[in-house]
Amino acid sequence: MIWYSHLPNRTRIALRSKYTTAGPVVAPRRQSVFTKSSQRPVSSSNLDISVLKSGSPCFFGPHPPTFSLLEITLKLAKITLAIGMSVLGVTSLDSRLASAQEKGDLKIRFEYGGNPFEPAKIDANKDPQFCGDKNLVNEKLIVNPDNKGIENIMVYVYTGRKGSELPEYPPSSEKHVLANSNCRFDPHIVIMQTGDTLDITNPDPVGHNANIGFFKNNPVNFMIPPSSEKSVVLDKAEPAPIGVACNIHPWMLAHVLVLEHPFAAKSDANGDLKIEGLPAGGKLVFRVWSEAGTISDVTIDGKAEEWKSQRFEVDIKPGMNDLGTVIIPGDALKAD
Repeated sequence: MIWYSHLPNRTRIALRSKYTTAGPVVAPRRQSVFTKSSQRPVSSSNLDISVLKSGSPCFFGPHPPTFSLLEITLKLAKITLAIGMSVLGVTSLDSRLASAQEKGDLKIRFEYGGNPFEPAKIDANKDPQFCGDKNLVNEKLIVNPDNKGIENIMVYVYTGRKGSELPEYPPSSEKHVLANSNCRFDPHIVIMQTGDTLDITNPDPVGHNANIGFFKNNPVNFMIPPSSEKSVVLDKAEPAPIGVACNIHPWMLAHVLVLEHPFAAKSDANGDLKIEGLPAGGKLVFRVWSEAGTISDVTIDGKAEEWKSQRFEVDIKPGMNDLGTVIIPGDALKAD
């Protein structure tokens, strides 16, 4: 709007002739109309039609407060934010940000439900002069004879179909070593994040091979001579753990898991694992995996549960979230 003083002189004279009040001209409040040129409101009460035809918006009364374009933009932004927060049921943006920064850890222990057993020995009939005396065993299912803990079970946040939604996490650009050491892959399981590098080394005096049939990343089939290594950067997440085989020594097996986030862990020799730094404040879907078989029917604290499709949910709270001891039936896992 503009003020009375901004009107053309001819228009001001016409207005004075219609209103007898002294000082600023004040028109009675009636339905507002808009001028064609400015689309701003102006009182239509007994106003000479020439004022509207002039295309100049009018303000009748004292001068209003003035605002810069920046001030108006900021005020509109605050109003929009307040409306949006009200619709979403958000009472405090600061509290939401603080909640988003809270982290939780998940702790689990896996226990074998059957009787402990010794893993089967391997007949190392390839390069026997070197591999034959390494006391190699089948690592598909390793059970601790003292406490029945199960080694090499993986748990990770599942983000596939009907899984959890996580924000994007920047690549850690870490290096992971998978060694062909003493005619076995060490470690048996490698957990990586997209953007990480896998270094496949061979400290042995005999040649090895690393055949990895990735689905999303390019498959590799490296020949690795003694005292040499090969490297590959894995830029894409894989849908499941990927097997690693040595075609020269067929008993050599390992697995590589590549995720787009850092929330994964494998159980140690006691069956314990811990996933750290999980976003707290809601449920997350986890997937469990074992080379030895499907994990679905489990017992936790004496209560039977079913993990359909090898998945389970945990409401992650700030701090430590201890799921307890998960007992897996002996007939669910096979050592051979």
